[in-house]
Amino acid sequence: VAPEDLRGLLGLLLQLEDETEQEEMQAVVAAAALRIDQPLARANAVERLFAAGEDAKTKSRLIRVMGKIGDDSSLPVVREGLQSPDPLLADAAARALAEWPTLTARDDVLAIARTSPNAVHKVLALRAFVRMVEGDRFRSPQASVSDLKDAVALAARPEEKILVLGALPAFACEDALSLAESFLNSGEVKAEAGAAVDMIKEKLEKR
Repeated sequence: VAPEDLRGLLGLLLQLEDETEQEEMQAVVAAAALRIDQPLARANAVERLFAAGEDAKTKSRLIRVMGKIGDDSSLPVVREGLQSPDPLLADAAARALAEWPTLTARDDVLAIARTSPNAVHKVLALRAFVRMVEGDRFRSPQASVSDLKDAVALAARPEEKILVLGALPAFACEDALSLAESFLNSGEVKAEAGAAVDMIKEKLEKR
Protein backbone atom coordinates (compact mmCIF):
# COMPACT_ATOMS: atom_id res chain seq x y z
CA VAL A 1 0.00 0.00 0.00
CA ALA A 2 1.31 3.44 -0.94
CA PRO A 3 0.30 6.65 0.84
CA GLU A 4 -1.51 7.90 -2.24
CA ASP A 5 -3.75 4.81 -2.15
CA LEU A 6 -5.44 6.21 0.93
CA ARG A 7 -6.84 9.24 -0.87
CA GLY A 8 -9.77 7.37 -2.38
CA LEU A 9 -10.69 5.79 0.96
CA LEU A 10 -10.45 9.15 2.70
CA GLY A 11 -12.67 10.68 0.03
CA LEU A 12 -15.30 8.03 0.74
CA LEU A 13 -15.02 8.64 4.48
CA LEU A 14 -15.67 12.34 4.10
CA GLN A 15 -18.81 11.64 2.06
CA LEU A 16 -20.43 9.42 4.70
CA GLU A 17 -23.05 10.84 7.04
CA ASP A 18 -24.00 7.76 9.06
CA GLU A 19 -21.87 7.55 12.22
CA THR A 20 -21.62 3.76 12.18
CA GLU A 21 -20.48 3.81 8.56
CA GLN A 22 -17.96 6.52 9.42
CA GLU A 23 -16.51 4.38 12.22
CA GLU A 24 -16.25 1.40 9.89
CA MET A 25 -14.54 3.44 7.17
CA GLN A 26 -12.15 5.01 9.69
CA ALA A 27 -11.10 1.49 10.64
CA VAL A 28 -10.68 0.53 6.97
CA VAL A 29 -8.50 3.60 6.31
CA ALA A 30 -6.39 2.88 9.38
CA ALA A 31 -5.93 -0.78 8.42
CA ALA A 32 -4.78 0.27 4.95
CA ALA A 33 -2.44 2.90 6.39
CA LEU A 34 -0.82 0.38 8.73
CA ARG A 35 0.24 -1.65 5.68
CA ILE A 36 2.48 1.23 4.53
CA ASP A 37 6.10 0.24 5.12
CA GLN A 38 7.34 3.57 6.47
CA PRO A 39 5.79 4.10 9.93
CA LEU A 40 6.09 7.88 9.85
CA ALA A 41 4.43 8.07 6.43
CA ARG A 42 1.28 6.22 7.39
CA ALA A 43 -0.72 9.31 8.28
CA ASN A 44 0.73 11.65 5.63
CA ALA A 45 -2.35 11.60 3.41
CA VAL A 46 -4.61 12.17 6.41
CA GLU A 47 -2.46 15.04 7.67
CA ARG A 48 -2.44 16.71 4.25
CA LEU A 49 -6.23 16.53 3.99
CA PHE A 50 -6.52 17.84 7.53
CA ALA A 51 -4.30 20.83 6.75
CA ALA A 52 -6.40 21.61 3.65
CA GLY A 53 -9.74 21.09 5.40
CA GLU A 54 -11.81 24.07 6.36
CA ASP A 55 -14.74 22.75 8.37
CA ALA A 56 -14.69 21.16 11.80
CA LYS A 57 -16.72 18.14 10.67
CA THR A 58 -14.09 17.14 8.11
CA LYS A 59 -11.21 17.80 10.49
CA SER A 60 -12.83 15.86 13.31
CA ARG A 61 -13.26 12.76 11.14
CA LEU A 62 -9.63 12.94 10.06
CA ILE A 63 -8.43 13.32 13.64
CA ARG A 64 -10.29 10.12 14.55
CA VAL A 65 -8.45 8.33 11.73
CA MET A 66 -5.14 9.64 13.05
CA GLY A 67 -5.96 8.11 16.43
CA LYS A 68 -6.56 4.72 14.87
CA ILE A 69 -3.36 4.85 12.79
CA GLY A 70 -1.21 5.95 15.73
CA ASP A 71 1.51 7.63 13.64
CA ASP A 72 3.43 9.70 16.17
CA SER A 73 3.93 12.46 13.62
CA SER A 74 0.20 13.16 14.03
CA LEU A 75 0.35 13.69 17.78
CA PRO A 76 0.99 17.47 17.60
CA VAL A 77 -2.07 17.87 15.36
CA VAL A 78 -4.26 15.83 17.71
CA ARG A 79 -2.95 17.67 20.77
CA GLU A 80 -3.76 20.98 19.13
CA GLY A 81 -7.25 19.70 18.36
CA LEU A 82 -7.73 18.90 22.03
CA GLN A 83 -7.29 22.60 22.84
CA SER A 84 -9.72 23.73 20.14
CA PRO A 85 -12.71 25.82 21.21
CA ASP A 86 -14.74 23.85 18.67
CA PRO A 87 -16.46 21.01 20.57
CA LEU A 88 -16.39 18.69 17.53
CA LEU A 89 -12.61 18.95 17.22
CA ALA A 90 -11.97 18.71 20.95
CA ASP A 91 -14.19 15.63 21.21
CA ALA A 92 -12.53 13.95 18.23
CA ALA A 93 -9.07 14.66 19.65
CA ALA A 94 -9.90 13.25 23.08
CA ARG A 95 -11.31 10.11 21.52
CA ALA A 96 -8.34 9.80 19.13
CA LEU A 97 -5.85 9.95 22.00
CA ALA A 98 -7.88 7.36 23.91
CA GLU A 99 -7.66 5.04 20.89
CA TRP A 100 -3.92 5.60 20.32
CA PRO A 101 -2.47 2.14 19.72
CA THR A 102 1.02 2.82 21.10
CA LEU A 103 2.32 4.04 24.44
CA THR A 104 3.32 7.50 23.26
CA ALA A 105 -0.01 9.06 24.22
CA ARG A 106 0.16 7.82 27.82
CA ASP A 107 0.85 11.23 29.34
CA ASP A 108 -1.84 12.78 27.16
CA VAL A 109 -4.58 10.43 28.29
CA LEU A 110 -3.52 10.76 31.92
CA ALA A 111 -3.84 14.53 31.63
CA ILE A 112 -7.32 14.17 30.12
CA ALA A 113 -8.36 11.78 32.90
CA ARG A 114 -7.12 14.25 35.49
CA THR A 115 -8.38 17.54 34.11
CA SER A 116 -11.09 17.13 31.49
CA PRO A 117 -14.48 18.62 32.41
CA ASN A 118 -16.10 16.03 30.13
CA ALA A 119 -17.08 12.91 32.08
CA VAL A 120 -17.07 10.68 28.97
CA HIS A 121 -13.62 11.85 27.97
CA LYS A 122 -12.34 11.22 31.50
CA VAL A 123 -13.55 7.61 31.44
CA LEU A 124 -12.22 6.91 27.93
CA ALA A 125 -8.86 8.44 28.81
CA LEU A 126 -8.57 6.58 32.10
CA ARG A 127 -9.31 3.25 30.43
CA ALA A 128 -6.73 4.08 27.76
CA PHE A 129 -4.18 4.95 30.43
CA VAL A 130 -4.62 1.60 32.17
CA ARG A 131 -4.33 -0.17 28.81
CA MET A 132 -1.11 1.69 28.01
CA VAL A 133 0.40 1.01 31.44
CA GLU A 134 -0.46 -2.67 31.08
CA GLY A 135 1.08 -2.74 27.61
CA ASP A 136 4.45 -1.43 28.77
CA ARG A 137 6.38 -4.43 30.06
CA PHE A 138 9.80 -2.77 29.99
CA ARG A 139 9.37 -0.74 33.18
CA SER A 140 9.83 -2.00 36.70
CA PRO A 141 6.71 -3.54 38.27
CA GLN A 142 6.86 -0.92 41.02
CA ALA A 143 6.75 1.95 38.50
CA SER A 144 3.77 0.42 36.71
CA VAL A 145 1.92 -0.17 39.98
CA SER A 146 2.57 3.45 40.91
CA ASP A 147 0.83 4.47 37.69
CA LEU A 148 -2.04 2.13 38.43
CA LYS A 149 -2.40 3.75 41.86
CA ASP A 150 -2.81 7.07 40.05
CA ALA A 151 -5.50 5.44 37.92
CA VAL A 152 -7.33 4.16 41.01
CA ALA A 153 -7.32 7.65 42.49
CA LEU A 154 -9.08 8.91 39.35
CA ALA A 155 -11.54 6.02 39.04
CA ALA A 156 -15.04 7.12 39.97
CA ARG A 157 -16.70 3.92 38.73
CA PRO A 158 -16.18 0.26 39.66
CA GLU A 159 -15.58 -0.60 36.00
CA GLU A 160 -12.26 1.25 35.93
CA LYS A 161 -11.22 -0.16 39.31
CA ILE A 162 -11.86 -3.64 37.90
CA LEU A 163 -9.62 -2.79 34.94
CA VAL A 164 -6.82 -1.85 37.32
CA LEU A 165 -7.29 -5.02 39.35
CA GLY A 166 -7.14 -7.03 36.16
CA ALA A 167 -3.85 -5.38 35.22
CA LEU A 168 -2.11 -5.77 38.59
CA PRO A 169 -1.12 -9.48 38.30
CA ALA A 170 1.03 -8.59 35.27
CA PHE A 171 3.23 -6.57 37.65
CA ALA A 172 3.42 -8.97 40.57
CA CYS A 173 5.32 -7.35 43.43
CA GLU A 174 4.61 -6.35 47.02
CA ASP A 175 3.23 -3.00 45.89
CA ALA A 176 0.79 -4.73 43.55
CA LEU A 177 -0.30 -7.06 46.32
CA SER A 178 -0.89 -4.15 48.71
CA LEU A 179 -2.94 -2.28 46.15
CA ALA A 180 -5.09 -5.31 45.36
CA GLU A 181 -5.59 -6.06 49.07
CA SER A 182 -6.78 -2.51 49.66
CA PHE A 183 -9.95 -3.41 47.71
CA LEU A 184 -10.79 -6.60 49.59
CA ASN A 185 -13.35 -4.77 51.73
CA SER A 186 -14.90 -2.96 48.79
CA GLY A 187 -18.29 -4.47 48.03
CA GLU A 188 -18.26 -3.26 44.44
CA VAL A 189 -15.04 -4.99 43.43
CA LYS A 190 -14.41 -7.45 46.26
CA ALA A 191 -14.50 -10.54 44.04
CA GLU A 192 -12.12 -9.03 41.48
CA ALA A 193 -9.77 -7.90 44.25
CA GLY A 194 -9.71 -11.40 45.71
CA ALA A 195 -8.89 -12.90 42.33
CA ALA A 196 -6.09 -10.37 41.79
CA VAL A 197 -4.64 -11.05 45.25
CA ASP A 198 -4.62 -14.80 44.62
CA MET A 199 -2.93 -14.42 41.24
CA ILE A 200 -0.27 -12.04 42.56
CA LYS A 201 0.49 -14.27 45.54
CA GLU A 202 0.79 -17.30 43.24
CA LYS A 203 3.29 -15.46 41.04
CA LEU A 204 5.31 -14.22 44.02
CA GLU A 205 5.48 -17.72 45.51
CA LYS A 206 6.92 -19.13 42.28
CA ARG A 207 9.91 -16.79 42.39
